[in-house]
Amino acid sequence: ELRAVLSGHNDAVNAVCLVSSSDGTLIASGSSDCSVRLWEVGEGGGKQVLKLDLDSRVWCVGGSPSAQMVACGTHDKMVHVFSTADGSVLTSLEGHHGEVKCVALSHDARSLVSGSSDKRLLVWSRDALSGEWSLSSDLSGHTGTVAAAAFDGKSRRLASGSYDRTVRIWTPEGQEAMKLTGHTHWVMGVCWS
Repeated sequence: ELRAVLSGHNDAVNAVCLVSSSDGTLIASGSSDCSVRLWEVGEGGGKQVLKLDLDSRVWCVGGSPSAQMVACGTHDKMVHVFSTADGSVLTSLEGHHGEVKCVALSHDARSLVSGSSDKRLLVWSRDALSGEWSLSSDLSGHTGTVAAAAFDGKSRRLASGSYDRTVRIWTPEGQEAMKLTGHTHWVMGVCWS
């Protein structure tokens, strides 16, 4: 059953993620119009509650289950993390050498992973006291654009998918634990069940 049509972007919507909150349901969307928008969706439909304007096309979005922050990856090689409460930018992370194609926040929102056309996964860690983000791991192994990433439910392992047609599983220490093959084309999404 269609609950709502959310209109507002004026170019292609490249990514959508569901972010649950205590007030209802939040959806984040990222677009080639260089914006991330937060939408509140309930029984009566949906409405835009926040808009974050950026300087580059947004390829991906990922939210924290606690609904405190959303991350996005952009064409200009950046990862931005912002507050879902007021839209303030909490940090902007540099480190990729190509456009950022996927982002995922861990369930406790203490880690973030970003994947890029530079064929790398960068894992960022947030200090519990200061809230500052820093690069903790640079994961190499894919031979194509990294287009998908997901933490498992306990934020202990990481899965990634790539244009190289593989899925890789990574340990918390940043070691490749497994390489899964069999796809005949790009892997554009991964998730844990």
